[in-house]
Amino acid sequence: MYELLAVTSTAALLAVTGPDREGVHDWTGAYAGVQIATPVHGRNRWYDPDGDVVNLRQGFSGLHGGVHLGYNHQWNRLVLGAEAEIGHGRFRANAQTDRAPNCVDGCNTEFSTIGAVRARAGYAYGNSLVYAHAGWAVARSRSEQINDDFPGAPAFEVSGTVHGHTWGYGIEHAMNDRVSLRLQYNHMVYRPVSDDTGTERARTRFGTMSVAVNFRF
Repeated sequence: MYELLAVTSTAALLAVTGPDREGVHDWTGAYAGVQIATPVHGRNRWYDPDGDVVNLRQGFSGLHGGVHLGYNHQWNRLVLGAEAEIGHGRFRANAQTDRAPNCVDGCNTEFSTIGAVRARAGYAYGNSLVYAHAGWAVARSRSEQINDDFPGAPAFEVSGTVHGHTWGYGIEHAMNDRVSLRLQYNHMVYRPVSDDTGTERARTRFGTMSVAVNFRF
C-alpha cells in the first residue's frame, strides 16, 4: 500500500509542477484490451483446527488470459481513469508442511475466474504513461487441506466466490494513436474462506505480472 501511495503522489506532483504536455501522447478516451498474466508470489494464511494461524509462502503457478475495458482523462500530464477486467485460467499453489496439522499432506489453493474494477492515476511523459491503480477484486476459488494422519483435524474443501481488494502499478507505451502496450503488477488480497460450519479456514494474497495490448476507440 505504501508503494501505491508513493507512486500516486509522485504522479500528481509531477503533473502539477512538470512542463506542459507539448509532445506528450494524448491518453484521453475509451479503450479495450486483452491481457495475459502469471503469478509472481503468494501467501496463504491457514487456520488449523485449534484456531491457530499459520502463514505459508506458496509458489503459485499458471496462466490467466482475459479482457478489459477502461476510460482515461488527461489534464496536462496527469491521467486519471477507471478500468474493469475479467480473466480466466488457472492459478494454483501447493504446500506440504508440518507447521500446521492440516497441511502435513497438503494445503492447496486454486483460482479460476478473476475480475477487478480499478481506479488509475498516472503521469504521462512522451509516448509513455506511468501509473498506479487500486480497486475491488473478485474471484472463483477452491481451497483444500489434505490430512491422512491427524484424525482430529479432518480435511476440508471450500469452493465459491471470494472478494477482496487489489492495488499495483504499471507502465504503458503508445505505439501509435490507437494501439498501446503495457506491463502491469497486480497485488490481490482476498477475504477468508470458511467451511460448512462458518469457521474461517484460509485467506489468500498473491501478486501477478501481466502484459496487455490496448486499442483506443
